[in-house]
Amino acid sequence: ITVSGTPYAIGQQLGVAYGDRVRHAMTDYTARLKVDPKTLPQGGFLASLPRFIDPSPITLPLLASSLRPRLADAGPGVFDELKGLADGSGAPFDGLWLMQWLPVLTETRDRDTLFNLPFCTMVAAVGDRAGADDLLIGRNFDWPADEEPVVMKVIPREGRPYIQIGYPWSVGVFTGMNDAGLTLAVE
Repeated sequence: ITVSGTPYAIGQQLGVAYGDRVRHAMTDYTARLKVDPKTLPQGGFLASLPRFIDPSPITLPLLASSLRPRLADAGPGVFDELKGLADGSGAPFDGLWLMQWLPVLTETRDRDTLFNLPFCTMVAAVGDRAGADDLLIGRNFDWPADEEPVVMKVIPREGRPYIQIGYPWSVGVFTGMNDAGLTLAVE
């Protein structure tokens, strides 16, 4: 898919093109987040609930909204791209923002098994091992989710054009290359 324009327009184009996949992924991944006291604030509203009240129905929205302040630290255009993705796909903004944090939330090994989605496999080789006097970088998308990665040609209104590989619901580049040859592969 080729997308272009402002960050909002790029997100909206992805949302329109892959809305069903985005909504399915959000439902599937957020369902993996079981109630875990470590993910909840220890004070405030939840601490004031009587023990006989099950906070399960509200924990996911609380977790998502607790991550909202981190948008201030996100790179330029992240909010707008995510807003465009939400508008284009019909998925809720906070659910999509929560999905961006799933790798961080799953990184802690003392969570139950539903939090432990493994990351993708990456490899790098240099020189003769790369088959030339060069650098070879490879990454596959081998986590257990039933998803197809998407190759996106992105032509932003400002900045350099680039190609990235990812999922339609992920915001930000983790694997890609710009028109100057700068390559990025992040886990």
